Amino acid sequence: GERVTTPMLNAVLRALSGAAAVDAAVEAAGRLFEEYGRAGAAHDADAYNAVIAACVRAGKAAAVEGLVAVMEAGGPPADGQLAGPPPPNEDSWDALMRAHAAAKDADGVLLALRRATAAGVRPRIPTLRLMLKLATEQGHRSAQAAIREQLDAGLPLPRRA
Repeated sequence: GERVTTPMLNAVLRALSGAAAVDAAVEAAGRLFEEYGRAGAAHDADAYNAVIAACVRAGKAAAVEGLVAVMEAGGPPADGQLAGPPPPNEDSWDALMRAHAAAKDADGVLLALRRATAAGVRPRIPTLRLMLKLATEQGHRSAQAAIREQLDAGLPLPRRA
């Protein structure tokens, strides 16, 4: 047969992450993610982000946090994998901030925002508004100030080299 490629597996992974049975989707996405190396495919940011999306839908903020932390750390490939984790991209950071907002974790929102901006990522306006709503509801002044600063800036942050 045909050689399985990373984009092929990513398409299946993305479909799994959006499946109606949320917990089953997370489990199936996780199993497929582990099979990339055996299929001769490498994990890329799209693969990580598909699993992250499934975790966000399932309300698993800790899992999202863990996956983004693995991406941040980088390093050598895990056993059976062809490449080490890619760095988080805008989608990864957006999902992390949304996961903390969905979990009603204003401290987590603030930390994720700080990490994203330190990485040179300008958070998306809808995500900033979602986080501001949570921070306001919880009276979290530090988070409100940091989010408002991003909303007021209106300009992309310079990218890190």
